[in-house]
Order: sequence, then structure tokens, then C-alpha cells
Amino acid sequence: MQKTFAVAVALMVSAAAHAQDTWPQRSVTLVVPFGAGGSADLTARILSTHLQARLGTPFVIENKGGAGGSIGAGFVAKAPNDGYTLLVGTVSSNAVNAALYTRLPYDLDRDFQPVSLLVLFPNLLFVNPKIPATSVTGLVAYLKANPGKVNYGSSGIGTSSHLSSVMFALATGTEMTHIPFRSTSEVVNSMIGGHIQLGIDSMTTTIPHAQSGAVRALAVTTPQAFTRTERAKWKEVVRVSGARVD
Repeated sequence: MQKTFAVAVALMVSAAAHAQDTWPQRSVTLVVPFGAGGSADLTARILSTHLQARLGTPFVIENKGGAGGSIGAGFVAKAPNDGYTLLVGTVSSNAVNAALYTRLPYDLDRDFQPVSLLVLFPNLLFVNPKIPATSVTGLVAYLKANPGKVNYGSSGIGTSSHLSSVMFALATGTEMTHIPFRSTSEVVNSMIGGHIQLGIDSMTTTIPHAQSGAVRALAVTTPQAFTRTERAKWKEVVRVSGARVD
């Protein structure tokens, strides 16, 4: 895939949070604006484990999914600006939503201060193993032969998984039907259940299912070719999932 769409996860805090020499003095809430099991959720749980071990204070995960991350972001924007409610934001909550929705329950510039960029990783193009395509070329041919008949899932309207799929369809001249969910895990579960046939979503959540053969991995949205080590790992993934490297 020539076009790149990466998922960025960043830590944000309510604007004008007061600095405290002994922060934190009590438990801190990390708000994930998506359902459990997705990339932002996984990142938050890893982060909370390390922060709790280092600072000796509980870091509690609170999932508030919906509207492409807008509900969770709006919740944090309205929280007391004391540094005890943090947002684990993504490209959708931090960038795309401002262009997608006419009204949002938050203003990114006014209501938040960035704390740190946490992770940046590519998406994975994967399909239900029942799709008779073992390469991107084969998939494009199948989609063109079945316009509008293939359902693709995303973790919400305006998320990287949604926009990646739209970009793919535009680049290949194909037509698919969008089925939005609240998290990447719901996308994968729906595919395994046979309700959707295609997805372009976070590698961190989807790669284990590709390795097990539950879904078939076909491509990644990286801007450059894999290194020799990365390619060896990728070949093993596609071998197990029943795909092939073009």
C-alpha cells in the first residue's frame, strides 16, 4: 500500500492544570476514548502499569468510547484541571474530529495541554479467511467483481481505520460498505463471527489474530519497506494466515 496512515496515541491533560511538586497525591484516571481491547486501550494499560510502579500511585483506566473519541475527550475537557484526569488521545480525537463534526464537546487548543506522544504505529489490512484473496492484487480484483458487497469495519467514523479503508477504496477504484464499531476488538470479533469481511486497523490489536489464522493479513501501511528482520516476521504472519507476500 503506497499511502500511509499511522495511528498516533498521545497523552493529554486538561488545560491550565496546576503543577504540583508532589504529584500525584492520589489516584489518576487515564481516559481512553474508545472501548476496551483497542490500541489506545492497550497503550493506556501498559502506561498505567509502568506509571503505577514508578510513582506508587494507582492509575485507573476508564473507557468512554463513542463518536470517534469525542465523548471521552469531551469528558476530560470538562474534568477539573488538576492533573488527575488524563486523556489517551488518538489521531481521530486530536485531529480528525475537528474537521468531521460541526460541534464538539471540546476544543483541542483551548481545553487541553499535550503531555507526551506515546506511540506511533502502522495499520494492518486484513480480511476474513473466507475471502478468496491471498494478496492485495487478488483482493482488489475480488472487490471490483463484487462492488458494495464486502463489508469493512472500523473503530468509528473518522478514525484511522475508517479513513485508511476509504483511502484504500479510492486508490483502488473499489466500493465497500462501512460498518462502524466502538473499538478495534469489536471489528476483529465481528470479522471472526462472519459479519464483516475486511478491516484496516491497528497492528497491535490485529496481529495476534493474523498469527493464529483467525484473520488473513495482506498488507501494512508503512511508508517504507520492512527491514530484513521485520520482513522475516511478516512472512511468518502471512504464512500462518494463509496469505502470500507479493
